[in-house]
Amino acid sequence: MKSEILKQFGKHVRHLRQLQDLSQEALAEKANMHRTYIGMMERGERNPALLNLIRLASALDISLPELLRTMLMTETVIMNLTDSYGFLEKTLEGC
Repeated sequence: MKSEILKQFGKHVRHLRQLQDLSQEALAEKANMHRTYIGMMERGERNPALLNLIRLASALDISLPELLRTMLMTETVIMNLTDSYGFLEKTLEGC
């Protein structure tokens, strides 16, 4: 499930980057990251740390909540997050 969340996040980052007509290299430079790190993030192979998320949001000229909000709004990701933290099981136990 964790890898699915990372893949969804990566697709979202790629989409945001492409909307701004930025190459991976250009985004990496703006975010003070390596181009290969951006590529690995977009493929869901990296789990970015908080500071890297802040750098990425700044480089994309959006807020950190905005970077995460759109990605988290997809039903698949919400269900995966819910299930991975055991909220769904706890909710169903109470029924």
